[in-house]
Order: sequence, then C-alpha cells, then structure tokens
Amino acid sequence: MTAHNAKPMPAGTRFGRLVIIREAEALVDKKGGRRRAFTCKCDCGNETTLAGSTLRAGHSKSCGCLFTDTHRARMLKGHHKSIYASDPVSIDDELPD
Repeated sequence: MTAHNAKPMPAGTRFGRLVIIREAEALVDKKGGRRRAFTCKCDCGNETTLAGSTLRAGHSKSCGCLFTDTHRARMLKGHHKSIYASDPVSIDDELPD
C-alpha cells in the first residue's frame, strides 16, 4: 500500500547501475516508521532491496559492485595511501645515537 503523496517509481526506472524490478514489502526503520522499498537488479546481475528514498537521494547507485570496481581501479593506478611511513628505513641503515 502506498501513501497518497508517494512519488511514482515504475519498474524500469534506473538509478546508477540499479534498475527497479518491482515494489517490495515496506521496510521498517529504527523508530518504527515504514518506508517504501523496491527490489532492484544491478548491472552486474545481483538483486538488492532498497528504500525508495535512498534511491531518489542518490545514496545507493549499485549493489556494492561500484565500490569494489572503483576501489580496484584506484589500487591499480596507485591512488591509495600506504599504511607505512613514506620514507621506510632499511635494517642496514645506521640509527642515530
């Protein structure tokens, strides 16, 4: 059941890599409120269910594969921060007195 002021989100509507397949059972938030939910199919083939407000706001653009792909691309290009010091010390280097 949808509210009288609910914005239409028909099947086939695309949000990033996600395409709405159908409306799902409403999600219940922490305060007990109900939120419209939609089952979406991602371009990678996975299905996920998300709140309509999350889709409309642009907070979710994929099933999680977009993060994985973006992270992988950054790692391959070397755009990541090392957890090690920028100037590593060799064990052969002399330590200051």
